[in-house]
Amino acid sequence: MSSAGEVVKFFLSKNWVVFALSIIAGFFATIAVPLDWRSLIPLDNNDWKTIVLFIVDVAIFYVFFSGILWLTKVIARGFKNARIKRKSIAADKESRLQNLKIYLTDSPDIFYSLVEHLVNNGNPWTYTFIGGGYEEHYMKNTDWFIIEDAPKRAKAKKAGKAIRQEIYVGRYKVKLHEWLYEDLKKIKAETGSLSHIHRDKYPIKWETARSNSRERK
Repeated sequence: MSSAGEVVKFFLSKNWVVFALSIIAGFFATIAVPLDWRSLIPLDNNDWKTIVLFIVDVAIFYVFFSGILWLTKVIARGFKNARIKRKSIAADKESRLQNLKIYLTDSPDIFYSLVEHLVNNGNPWTYTFIGGGYEEHYMKNTDWFIIEDAPKRAKAKKAGKAIRQEIYVGRYKVKLHEWLYEDLKKIKAETGSLSHIHRDKYPIKWETARSNSRERK
């Protein structure tokens, strides 16, 4: 098969819609070209002039329609990727919320009670006493709480890029990190509970406090 035949075969197999539109548009464009313009083509035979003009018109329209097709594909791919990204973000968030609820389901009563108190009351600064017992170990989780009024022996300790406080026995003023509070509030609003199982009311009345402190970023 000749080179011209190979080109036509490629167009027909890969871009037949664009090629067909180009032929149709080229045909009408060739008819619409004034005779005076055809005289500019350096050929003596009018039939050859028409053929050359038709080929040029088809090529121009092919480039034009190919550009439109490429732009359409790019836009469609962008929408598709954005949709996939939104679904991925939503799935990650849902997984994070489920993990938080699982963590709270397995947590000790005093920890759960404090978190529930903070979520139900708008995340106020709240006093709590942290001792050395197993259950109170959860209260030392600075991934969950912002801590103020810590005992004087408390100090900052670097762990990678994060800074974690070393928590000692004593009275603290705590509240949830704001992003965590928003996630837990969402869990409570959507599911009605922060736990997968029924939790009995813990027999403690939490003492709230006022503070102008802000979470350090």
